[in-house]
Amino acid sequence: MSEAELQQGINEMSLFFAQCQPQDWKELLTFEQNVFETIQQRLQGEDVEFPTVSASIRGLDEEETLITGLDPGEWNPPGNQPIRFYIGAEAHKGISRYYTVAHVGESVFTNFISISTILAEFKNRGFQVKFDRVTPTELGLQPDILNVSSREIYEIKSYRQESTALPQAKKYVGIFKKAGVNIKFGKKDDPGTYGMISAPGGYYIFGAPKDGVIIYRCPTLTSSNWALLTFNKSKLACVIGIILL
Repeated sequence: MSEAELQQGINEMSLFFAQCQPQDWKELLTFEQNVFETIQQRLQGEDVEFPTVSASIRGLDEEETLITGLDPGEWNPPGNQPIRFYIGAEAHKGISRYYTVAHVGESVFTNFISISTILAEFKNRGFQVKFDRVTPTELGLQPDILNVSSREIYEIKSYRQESTALPQAKKYVGIFKKAGVNIKFGKKDDPGTYGMISAPGGYYIFGAPKDGVIIYRCPTLTSSNWALLTFNKSKLACVIGIILL
């Protein structure tokens, strides 16, 4: 595969990312996977065409493409932890941090903060919290993202587990309601609910298909994949350096 052919794939991908809107995120997942599959096929000598962005998506000038220099994260799974758990834990931490940064000045609790601590914060804000109505097990649960300021909740899942996200979010809403605090599903187009961030050995693409749910996909590039993708690593950084706005 020539440098020109590689650049064609990079250009198509970056143009698509730059013009993607929150509602386009599922199409984005399909498109980026097709590009990477095409690159691998070409590296193996197959004569296949790069996918192109549909005419309905095009609209911005190419100079409006935003390239941030986003790099793959470090590949460093702890101990004997199954890789799927490692990838999932890093996704939850990265996405919740991304949301928190987008909501500076608001009180956001994520991942490792228990419902008991969150309810204590609501009590400090004047809510009549009924701790005795919630079981010890429920008090120990840890929602993925709970914005106390807006009283909104999000459940983060991989795209393979999307069907379980909303039921989990509903469970949390019910627990808080028992405690006397009414929370709601976070808005699907809210800042921080869609984008692209570094992942171990690659990157995560994520979005909110419905209120209260954030779904991610991780086309991770491990060290073995880097050996297959023999073109210049810095060139790939151009592909994975696009942030959705």
